Amino acid sequence: MSRWDSPLAIDVESNGLQWTVGPFPGLPAAMRFVSEHLGDTDRYRHHYRPLTAPDEAATRLHHSAGGLFHTPSRHQREPLEVDLRAAIACHHGDPGEDPHSDGLYAHLDLHRPWHLDLADPECWEHDCEHPRHPDGTCTIPTHHVVLCRHCTPTDTTSGGESAGDPYPECHVTWPCSPVLALCASFGITPPGTAQPHQESNP
Repeated sequence: MSRWDSPLAIDVESNGLQWTVGPFPGLPAAMRFVSEHLGDTDRYRHHYRPLTAPDEAATRLHHSAGGLFHTPSRHQREPLEVDLRAAIACHHGDPGEDPHSDGLYAHLDLHRPWHLDLADPECWEHDCEHPRHPDGTCTIPTHHVVLCRHCTPTDTTSGGESAGDPYPECHVTWPCSPVLALCASFGITPPGTAQPHQESNP
């Protein structure tokens, strides 16, 4: 299905406010809305956002189908994620049972761990002076990091091979401060954190 006849929405921005209008059955209907309501003023900025049905999105994103951008799927949650979800369920209910708990689950899902194998940009771009493998790649091993997927900003402007990469100047390790705040609220000790000292009574 082409963009011409596929469902889409319109993102509209005005004076710092943003909202999404739709869905529209296709591009002609969306363009007609713009002509009637947005086209006669320079007050609004807009762009078209194609919509994908959930079943089609699941196929595109699924690891067995290659995954979007060939990103490997997460086979299991981190133990800390499991503990936090269990604590939310214990105090507020399972997903879908309560708006408050749903907000906490959604917040936790935003701040999920992001596993990456990183190297210096010069090594990726073959500009370093390190020894090289027969295929020309750098022999210096990458280092594994776990960042917060939501807190860590990514390169959205340069394009090319670095597009979507985290900025090296602003790596936010996981668990990030919002996740640690959830841990504190539910009395969960994150991995690698010393237990508080309990003084014994004489």
